[in-house]
Amino acid sequence: MKSILDKRLIRFIDLEVPDCLVAFEEEKTELHFPIVEKSGFEIEIKTHSENVACTAYSFGQYLGLSNAENKELYLSGLLHDIGKVGIPEVILQKSGRLSKKEYQYVKMHSRIGANILKITPGLENLSKTILYHHERYDGLGYPTELEGEKIPVFSRLIALCDAFDAMISTRSYQDSRSIEAACEEILLCSGKQFDPYLAKEFTEYVYTFDSINLEEA
Repeated sequence: MKSILDKRLIRFIDLEVPDCLVAFEEEKTELHFPIVEKSGFEIEIKTHSENVACTAYSFGQYLGLSNAENKELYLSGLLHDIGKVGIPEVILQKSGRLSKKEYQYVKMHSRIGANILKITPGLENLSKTILYHHERYDGLGYPTELEGEKIPVFSRLIALCDAFDAMISTRSYQDSRSIEAACEEILLCSGKQFDPYLAKEFTEYVYTFDSINLEEA
């Protein structure tokens, strides 16, 4: 595990809290790793992680969560895919459909991520959120097929933010969707993939946030 952290984690993501965290002005958290040149794929992963983190933080504010809870949400979003350091890059960068065996490898990343955080001082409390962020509300997710409210609430929150950013982003295997189409998909999957209450609140949050941006433009 240590060799993974030494050789790949520092290239996978720069763990810096960006300016979107206005509530951290008094207690700003920055996790520094050596900066080295990144590939386009690594930049894509880093951008996705930051997007999920900022969305989770902002959604937490919308829900009225405390500053401490939002901080935990932000860090969970930033680190939700950290377990991918243990997945072969040839699989992660594959542009076509994954084989069943390749998909089984990818599904290991939530356990790997949780195990990394368990041994990382100061981040141990995030391990459960990371472990379960690919569980589904209907119990058909992974790695343990938890269902409903048995899934930790922060995992359910990160799942929404993760899926939303994936849908509105251009990937090697898909074109980006509009915000409206992404929200429609989230509502369509409400009660299946996503917590129905949180799915409704999330889409309302997105439309509220988007309308404010349009008014300010």
